[in-house]
This record gives sequence, structure tokens and C-alpha cells, in this order.
Amino acid sequence: MIKKLIKYIFYKFYLIGQIEYNNRALKINRRVFDTIADIHPLATISNSASIINLPKRKDLIKIGKETNIRGELLILELGGEIIIGEHCFMGAGSRIWSREKIKIGNRVLISHNVNIHDNISHSLDPEERHKDFLHIFCNGPILINDYRAKEIIIG
Repeated sequence: MIKKLIKYIFYKFYLIGQIEYNNRALKINRRVFDTIADIHPLATISNSASIINLPKRKDLIKIGKETNIRGELLILELGGEIIIGEHCFMGAGSRIWSREKIKIGNRVLISHNVNIHDNISHSLDPEERHKDFLHIFCNGPILINDYRAKEIIIG
């Protein structure tokens, strides 16, 4: 009986420690993400989330009130825009990549492992695609290419 009680007490201490660790990690992530995205104070960005804003303009990513982000948001090097409304959910493993504009309305739920891209991300011509790959690998982002970007609106 005493062994069970001691195990139970230590388990509770463990859970409290995990909660405290997660809260601290969330605060650190939030401070970093707040420098590259306009995030409502009541929005939640999980530890598994990733926000990448290559142009480094905070106004290109907006996340609304009581929205929960667990996936990846990416603004490509030449710009784009991601706007996510209020009371939304984005599951883990999901990706939203923008080169033009992606707007998610209020109360939209995006499941796990969903990809939303407003462009084709690379040339369809194999020779051009290989040249692009070599350029990215050796020199960094490509500044001129037809990615056929079009605005996406999900309501």
C-alpha cells in the first residue's frame, strides 16, 4: 500500500514537472515566434510547431484569437502571406507554404499531415528543376522562377 502511495506521489511530481517544462518551452517559442509573426495573445503555438518567415517581415504571418497551431508555416524568400482567422486548429505535421497569399477563415479545422501550398515550389521542366536544385544547394534561394503562385482562400 505504501509503495503504491509513494509511486503515486512521485508520478504526480513528474506530471507537475512536465507541465512546468512545457509551459517554459511554450513561453520561449512564443517569444521567438512573436518576432517573426503577428500572433494574437490568446493564440497557442505548440512546441511541435514551426514558423519560418524567410523575408523576416512580421506582417506577412497573422494568427487570430484562440487559434492553435501545431504544424509548419512557411513564407518563401520572395514573400507571400499567411492569414489564419480566429478559433482555428492546424494539426501536427501539416504545412502551409506561401509565395503569394493563403487566407484561412474563422473556425477552420485543418487535420494532421495536411499540405496547403499556393505554388508549385519548383519548375516542372526536369532540366530547370535540376539547375534550381544545384543553385539552392550551392548558393541559396532562387530569386527568379515561375512558381505559378495563386492566392488560396479557405473559409
